[in-house]
Amino acid sequence: MNRLSVGLGLALFIALGTAGCGDGSETPGGLSASGAWARPTPGGATAGAVYVTVVADTDDTIVSVNVPADIAAEAQLHETVEVPDAGADEMEGQGDGEMMMTMQELESIELVAGEPFEFAPGKTHIMILDLAEPLTLGQEFTVEFQLESGRSLPVDVVVADTAPTE
Repeated sequence: MNRLSVGLGLALFIALGTAGCGDGSETPGGLSASGAWARPTPGGATAGAVYVTVVADTDDTIVSVNVPADIAAEAQLHETVEVPDAGADEMEGQGDGEMMMTMQELESIELVAGEPFEFAPGKTHIMILDLAEPLTLGQEFTVEFQLESGRSLPVDVVVADTAPTE
């Protein structure tokens, strides 16, 4: 075997070995995603979250995200927000001003050309609802963003304890 054959074989091995690691997805038009991951879920959990960074080559809007039926029944765009705690005291006008975190669904997400948009824990994220099975370490699946322009972006997601390093 000559050095060229060994070099080509090694290059192919590295390319195939990193292909499904959630490191990045890109469309020919310059829409890309990187670092896609989801945390494992405990048994009996009905929801999970996906985190990823998306960059568009032109201004566009994410209008929905799809998830395979064998993973979950649906996916939604969500954000974590701070709201006043609506405890019993506050309902009677006696609230102490405490704040709590909650999630709300988003209709869409604006992408600005060339600016990364980060879906991250405690911020904007993709909720996957009615899980078919718990998400397990090392599991891989694909979510697909649908954009207002008609473009779509499939993104390979890996289930891990922490975000992948780039």
